[in-house]
Amino acid sequence: MRFFANDHCFVVEQRDGLIHRAREYADTARGHRQVFGLGYGGER
Repeated sequence: MRFFANDHCFVVEQRDGLIHRAREYADTARGHRQVFGLGYGGER
């Protein structure tokens, strides 16, 4: 089993007291490095 440390940010927009939209932002570069390691795909 592999464990990953991921950074996420959730943005929740409200309208009239109700949730209108929810978005998630993830650190995709960090996730890529954790899966493939450094030096894969031209990272410097």
